[in-house]
This record gives sequence, structure tokens and C-alpha cells, in this order.
Amino acid sequence: MKKISRYFLLGLLAVSGSVFSQNPKTHVIERLTFTDCGECPCLDSIIYTCMTPALKHSVVLQYHTRFSGLYTPGFDSIDRNLIRDGSDLRTNRDGYIYNYVFFINIHQVCDSALKYLQNDTVANVKIQMKSKTWDPLSRTLNFSADLTPYGGDLSGAYMVNAVITENNIIYIQQHHDTCGIPFGHEGRYLVTHHDVCRKMSYEPYGDTLVRGNWPASQTISRNFSLKIDSSWNPSNCNVILYAYKLENELGNSRIQQALKQSVTWPLDIDTRSAPQSVGISIIPNPAANRANAQIRLPEGGIAEISIIDLSGKPILKIAHGLIVKDLYNVEFDLGSISNGQYIFNILLNGKSYSSKFTVKK
Repeated sequence: MKKISRYFLLGLLAVSGSVFSQNPKTHVIERLTFTDCGECPCLDSIIYTCMTPALKHSVVLQYHTRFSGLYTPGFDSIDRNLIRDGSDLRTNRDGYIYNYVFFINIHQVCDSALKYLQNDTVANVKIQMKSKTWDPLSRTLNFSADLTPYGGDLSGAYMVNAVITENNIIYIQQHHDTCGIPFGHEGRYLVTHHDVCRKMSYEPYGDTLVRGNWPASQTISRNFSLKIDSSWNPSNCNVILYAYKLENELGNSRIQQALKQSVTWPLDIDTRSAPQSVGISIIPNPAANRANAQIRLPEGGIAEISIIDLSGKPILKIAHGLIVKDLYNVEFDLGSISNGQYIFNILLNGKSYSSKFTVKK
């Protein structure tokens, strides 16, 4: 009888394991950051070279605070409610402080996170995006999703939220020696920012899915509509949809599952070919105190990005460093530049590419 029970138990565990493996948890890594933070590129490096490569299913949300050149006003509420203990980084909102020993051993940030996350692979909520449409004229993303308990009934308050993020944003960043000496180091240097949070559907808590019992047989459908600002490059934008269980504090409210999709590509497709030609588009034009240059670079190499006047005199150096071929969104300030016509110029591997624009304040 004991032998039969043992085989039955092993069989049950095997079935249970195969069931949960069909809904692996997508781990969510959230952090606060800003462009005047000299050591922030160090933690970025830990996230993108250690944490996300080790976690097959993971997404990153980078919230730029009011001290950042990439500041999004709506995320002040995240600053106050999610990471108010100064931890700077959350994974699945588990309440654990990861980079408390940041200046002692920055790699311990990754080690401590992976030790926990690699053992936390069960997603109790299943998310399936049913439809997604992108309207380039209105710059509006519409999508619908189904959310269902997975592996059994759930109880408590469950919330849902959606965030628009953008990759490949070029913005000069301060430098900290512990990050290494970058190419063309002059105190500030070229940084390509990824997973920058641009917009959140419900700040900061999300919208209620269910309160009380949530039977495994009950699927909840939700519709979302998000507008993409003209200064963002929609081809580099993603939407992250996630569900979490609400607790007494947002930092302790465990994210159950997340899903990531491209804004512009069809549902479940997120691949695009590298650009074949150079292109520069200044938004807005005329510009006042701030502008974006959406650029296409068909080759990588050493790039110097600057603003010059019509005579060729340098007016503002934006960035200088190594870059790979891709689509980029360059954000730059025009506060110190007077009214007139100027040239946005890219010097790439000895070749110059430029576009005229007007400053009008």
C-alpha cells in the first residue's frame, strides 16, 4: 500500500509540475532612476547583463523621477507608494530590499534577487491578450485581455494595470567611476535608456479585477485604450500588462503575472528588421525648450550627435559614444538656445547626416 501511495504521490507531483510549467511567471523588475544619477548606469548594467539574461521570463519597468531628464509626471505616485523605503528596486513587489548594500557589492543586488526569483516560478494568474490594434493616425493602442486564476481558486483583492514603455532613448547621463570609463568620457556620456515608463493606465494602484473569492472557472475580460505621445517612437514602445494581489502596501503587493507586447507589431509578434537607411525627424518642429529626434541608423559605430548653426558652428553637444544600428529617440533640451534655424547633426563613422529645424520660444 505504501508503494502505491508513493507512486501516486510522484505521479501527482509530475502532473502538478507540468501544469504549472504551462504558465511560467514573468518576473517584473521595477526601479526608480534619473539621468543625474552617476551610479544608476551601474545598476542598469546589473539588471541587463545579470538579472534579465538569467530570467527567461522577465520584464523591466524603469520609473524616471522628477530629477530626471526623462521625467514623466504621473510616476511621482509610484515614487511615494511603491519604493518609499529607499530600496530603489522591486521584483514582483515582494517587499524585499535588494540594493541596500549597493555601494558595498553591487553584484549582490543581482545575486539576492536571482536566488529568490528562480525559486518563485509559479504564476497564479493566467493572462491572455485576445486582440490588439494600433492606429498610427490617432497614435492609439487598443487591446483586450482575459485574466483567469491558474491552478485553483483565489481569494483576496486582485488588481490589473498596464504600462507603456519605450526603448532606445538617447539621453546624456552623468558618470560614476565604478561603472568603468566610457568612450568619449567628459563627465557625461551617451546612454541608451531602455524600458522607460511613459504612461500608466491606473496610477499607482491599478484597477480592481475582483475582491473576495475568484473561482478558477471565472475569466475576467478587460479592454484598454492608450494614446502614444507624438514625441515617443511607437516602433520602440511596448505595453506591459500585469495583475497583482493588493496588500496593505503597494511594495508588498505581489505581482502574480505579467505580459509584454509590442505596440505596433501584430499580436504575439515582436520582431523587426534593422533600418536600411538613415532618417532624422525632429518633433516638434518648430520647437521651444525641448525636442525629440527620431532617428534611423542602418549601421553601428562611433557616433557624435550635436546641434550646429547654419554656418557649421557647434551649438550643443548631445552625445558621443558607441552605438549599434537601430531606431532611436534622442531627447534634448533647448533652454540655452535662442530663436533661429539650426541643424541636428549625426557624425557616424566619418559620415555626416543632418536635418534642419527651427527654435521658436
